[in-house]
Amino acid sequence: MILAVSEKLVNAAPDIFLREFAQRLCSLYLLEDRVIPDTIYTDELFLEKPSVDRTTWKWLAGVNVFCAGADRRWWQDHRIPGGIGFSVNSVGHLVKSGQINGALRDLDSILGLEPTAPSPTKVDSLSKALEFAMRTIDGASDAVSGRATELVPLPQDPAALPVTACPAQLPRFLEGKNFCEYSGYYHTDITIPSSYFRLEAARPNDIQPLSLDFTYLFRDHVDNPSFQTMGAGRQIRNRIAARPDKAELWQESEMQIEASDRLIEALR
Repeated sequence: MILAVSEKLVNAAPDIFLREFAQRLCSLYLLEDRVIPDTIYTDELFLEKPSVDRTTWKWLAGVNVFCAGADRRWWQDHRIPGGIGFSVNSVGHLVKSGQINGALRDLDSILGLEPTAPSPTKVDSLSKALEFAMRTIDGASDAVSGRATELVPLPQDPAALPVTACPAQLPRFLEGKNFCEYSGYYHTDITIPSSYFRLEAARPNDIQPLSLDFTYLFRDHVDNPSFQTMGAGRQIRNRIAARPDKAELWQESEMQIEASDRLIEALR
């Protein structure tokens, strides 16, 4: 969380000037010359497996604005106390780090040691992450213009979905809901929606609902790269890269005896 806190920011109206402040704050954090509204920006998160092979994964992490001025407005799910700031989230990193921590705690238990790794979260798989994502959308606040995001029913024709079955065991209250997409009056991946920084408390009539995606959490397909970049993570280092074959460690080379103090000493 990147947060700018001041009384002036708390009391500021969400207008073009506050939007420009948000753009500048985000540009300083992301090291971008200029952050443009209605654009998706991401940070990068890395996770290294604690072992000699040092296998490492990389995720793109979404960056989203939150503001005290959102309170009692149509986009109040993005309100935050204290000022204005940005959340940086990677559910894929959360899942993978939780799996590693769980395995380390199991190892400590087997060895009769006190656990040293943090406790894993309830989100221990991408399918569980899908359930929690659906819960979050279903729990959107009932703002001045109703909910800004909401789940939609499953299509009558199951063939209209990109997968044949839901990868998660959903609770009963989520059964019958579309697990591939949902509806929103703002794009949940856009970093600074310009629609937030308008003085109307109610949602303006020109803002229409969008179809938004859940499949980055489970659909591993060539036309869905977000599954790798934001869900499963890209492996950027593995055992082969970290520990080359022994034959590669020994390479012949020629040199003059005079160039090596150790050789001179040995010949003496």
